Amino acid sequence: MKNEQIDVVSTNRVYSKMMNLSTAHISEETAIWLQEGNHPSLIFYTKSVYGFWIMVPPEQEDWGNISDVPDELRTILHYANEHCCAWVMLDCDYDQVDGLPTFDW
Repeated sequence: MKNEQIDVVSTNRVYSKMMNLSTAHISEETAIWLQEGNHPSLIFYTKSVYGFWIMVPPEQEDWGNISDVPDELRTILHYANEHCCAWVMLDCDYDQVDGLPTFDW
């Protein structure tokens, strides 16, 4: 599948895919880093105590701006990008995915 967004002409809406992953794919330190907020290199939102919504950098040049992002989170964003997803939702109730790092916390 190629990287695509579906533009529904009749309604002028653009739809994007979101990848749902377990928060076990980030370390507790990365979760705290996200909760502290104020990271201009990422667009993200917290989901109360349950997880995060994180935008996958949309343009190739944006990938150079995420050097301050923890390694495992950068790996997740690349994985989501490879699967044509514009967003990642990390939640404690979602399943773990083989091939991504996992952390016990």
